[in-house]
Amino acid sequence: MAQTTCFPNPPPVLPNAKADAGAGWFPSAQQILIRVADALFAWEDRIRERRSLGALDDRMLHDIGVDRASADTEAAKPFWRS
Repeated sequence: MAQTTCFPNPPPVLPNAKADAGAGWFPSAQQILIRVADALFAWEDRIRERRSLGALDDRMLHDIGVDRASADTEAAKPFWRS
């Protein structure tokens, strides 16, 4: 006995978004905005973390295993340097 279906033709194949994502060598505007936003958030995190590190006293620095000179050097770095 032959099997019949309600749909005589197979459903159309949808394009694969992951396969098409790297199709061009030039990033899309959305990818550029995402990269810029990621960089801005990373810079903001660095600013906050370096200010917090610079505000720690010697006892707290000793607790985390960092000496004052290293903490001051790291806190003095500009936000764009990792």
